[in-house]
Amino acid sequence: MRDRRTLRFGTTLLTCLLANSVTSLWAADLSHTFGADDEFRIQVASDPQISPDGKRVAYARAFADPMTDRRYTNLWIVASDGSDQRP
Repeated sequence: MRDRRTLRFGTTLLTCLLANSVTSLWAADLSHTFGADDEFRIQVASDPQISPDGKRVAYARAFADPMTDRRYTNLWIVASDGSDQRP
């Protein structure tokens, strides 16, 4: 039961962080329409893993590199309150 709640918390946290990033991406220009270049601005968080003490969440962060036209995935860690986000 605790594992399910912990996973739900981690998934919710990552969803909020990602939604905040996407929202701020277009906040300056509400008339923005989705284009081909936007593919390289989108980053996707997945596979959240909460530390045993519940203070940190590790997750995979996927992105596309416009210079190489390839997709990459890096591991990131963030504090459970959303601060101190780093690769």
